[in-house]
Amino acid sequence: MSDTSDETPEIEPAPRPSLKDRFLKPPKERSKEVPVDFDQLPPAERKIAMRTMDRNEIRFGYLASAIALLFSLLATVPFMFGPSQVTKTAKEVNGACPATYELVKGVCTQTTIRQPSYYVLPLILYLVLSLSIFVTTRMKRRVATTFTTLLTGVAFTSISIAIGAPLLIYGIWLFLRARRIQRFGTTDAKIAAKLSAEQRLARKNGAPRPTARERAKNSKTAKPTGPQASKRYTPKKPVKKKPLPKED
Repeated sequence: MSDTSDETPEIEPAPRPSLKDRFLKPPKERSKEVPVDFDQLPPAERKIAMRTMDRNEIRFGYLASAIALLFSLLATVPFMFGPSQVTKTAKEVNGACPATYELVKGVCTQTTIRQPSYYVLPLILYLVLSLSIFVTTRMKRRVATTFTTLLTGVAFTSISIAIGAPLLIYGIWLFLRARRIQRFGTTDAKIAAKLSAEQRLARKNGAPRPTARERAKNSKTAKPTGPQASKRYTPKKPVKKKPLPKED
């Protein structure tokens, strides 16, 4: 009999993880598929959803009206207790200061004295715009709230861009959410982006786009039919006889 020796296979050492793998977390894999259980409105209900605001939009609407009211008071009321001085600067044009500007310490400067009555009209205007945001939010009207918020933001940018920026951002946010509801039936930005990518891929592969008539047909509800005939005897409508040709 021959002696057999048990040979143990050599085990290769496991590779050591790099410093990047030790201290940094691996990136999460993004799911490219759209979740199945997301709420997508049918085309017939999207118009109603576009007109009304949800809870989060209403809360931000009240916050926007409060911000507008605060800015209205801060921009006008402190200057209504006495004359105020406003100083503006400008650059030289062809070696000279513009009209109504004077050269003070090498800088073109314009100094204006404003009376308290100067701020009465801006205060009324800002208060009306702030109230319009509150009223349209209270009515849950998306289009009206978007318009009044953007208008108020533009009005406040005449004072400072930083003051009007929050209102402009809120108005643009409302508009984009309404746009997503119109196109995709959802306000979720991630789902809308994935659906948009799927639509672009389908068009790239040659899938036909729905025509305007098909989209309108899908968005319309069922037309109401006429009254049904009674179970009792209903006489038939008389058939109109064609007139006989006249004989010469």
